[in-house]
Amino acid sequence: MRPDVRHGLLALALVASCAYAAAPADQFAFAYPIKAAPGAPAYVVALPQDAYLWTRPDAALGDVVVVDASGQQVPSAPYQPLQSVSRPVTLSLPLLAVPPAEAGSPGPRIERSTNGDIVIQPGNDNAPGPVKEWLIDAHTPITLSQITFPPTQVSEGADVQLDNVSIDVSDDLQSWTSLVRQATILSMGRSGNTPDVSTVKIEGAAGRYFRVRIVSGSVHWATAGEATATLNGRVEEKLSADEAPRQWVEVQPTSTQASGQGVDYDYKLPAALPINALRLQRGSDAVARVDAMSLEGDHLSESLGTLVVTAGQGDGITLLRIPAGRRDALRLHSATPLRDPPHLALGWVPDRFVFLPEGQAPYRLLAGSHLARRPAWPVADALAGLRKQQPEGWRPSEASTGPAERMAGEEALAVPNAPFDWTRVILWVVLGLGVLVVGGMALSLLRKPPGGPRETP
Repeated sequence: MRPDVRHGLLALALVASCAYAAAPADQFAFAYPIKAAPGAPAYVVALPQDAYLWTRPDAALGDVVVVDASGQQVPSAPYQPLQSVSRPVTLSLPLLAVPPAEAGSPGPRIERSTNGDIVIQPGNDNAPGPVKEWLIDAHTPITLSQITFPPTQVSEGADVQLDNVSIDVSDDLQSWTSLVRQATILSMGRSGNTPDVSTVKIEGAAGRYFRVRIVSGSVHWATAGEATATLNGRVEEKLSADEAPRQWVEVQPTSTQASGQGVDYDYKLPAALPINALRLQRGSDAVARVDAMSLEGDHLSESLGTLVVTAGQGDGITLLRIPAGRRDALRLHSATPLRDPPHLALGWVPDRFVFLPEGQAPYRLLAGSHLARRPAWPVADALAGLRKQQPEGWRPSEASTGPAERMAGEEALAVPNAPFDWTRVILWVVLGLGVLVVGGMALSLLRKPPGGPRETP
């Protein structure tokens, strides 16, 4: 092959490879400036409602990122709020005596009131003798670390009173879990110089109710509610302040059509919002019953439940909680005609993102992209480390977003055109050049005079 032909083929290959390797730059549809007070180790920001117009449902919010002033991404992830926080408590609670019963008799009946308080109904035949069982109501589930009992009366002439106790825990006064099978407590006589031993260390399950049984010995605690025990442990408190509030959007039916003897009302949502509740308000109809369904195109995709409102319902509003999910269209079906279209409101909780302030402020929230995706930052590990360093109950600082700023807009969501396939072009060029080379070689051979000596006649 001639050198000029080889050089031409190499140049074509380089051009083709460069064209194939070129890829469109990552772009986002819209940006939202983030307003946050400086100095916090982490921030949490809610996704604005109009951002759901640009985020792709199939991307599972992976097309939402946070960038610094230079446009570099900072670590961010969907925020998972703390459901509860554990805090230490010390409670001084009464010891409720359970009257002893005669052998073979039903004994006392232990119940709970409507608010969960312990109610002890004595049996018909109470046995004489000391109380062997006591109950404690902590009024909230608690994980005990220790319990301190009151001192008991020491028998006359004795130096010490030894008693062995067992401790159980329950949530319903029916099923009990053992915490301590046998622990020794003692009370010293008046002449004793050493302190009483009345504290029992405990490890085990949490619960609201505790049962103390005397395994051996005979305590003389008060039986009229004056005796108290001191409980030390930890309780879990629900952090409602860390939950995003539910927002409501009222929608009007976009189409109404007869369905059998009833009517279908279709609703187009302003965006694919993460709906988790439906609220129906009664109109001029005395009673209304509708079945709620989600739509994908013209097809039903999910049954959500039934809402019923009546004239005697007080405010005439009924609420239906549904599994949270992004939905952009709903249908309400009434088996009977209604005088007014259903007054429907949609409840949704915005997704929130937590980010760590790397780089330089101000920060921006970018939403909506066909190609760009948020990396899997180890933000959960970072938050766990921050919670250990910060005061108990710490959570990221709240940030807010400003008005949307258009970036690539709809173009960021468009499917990019497939790159031009240079392989076929190169193949045809190589084949054409090969044909030319072979043809040139054949023509050269035909024009070459025949070699060797000729024969003389």
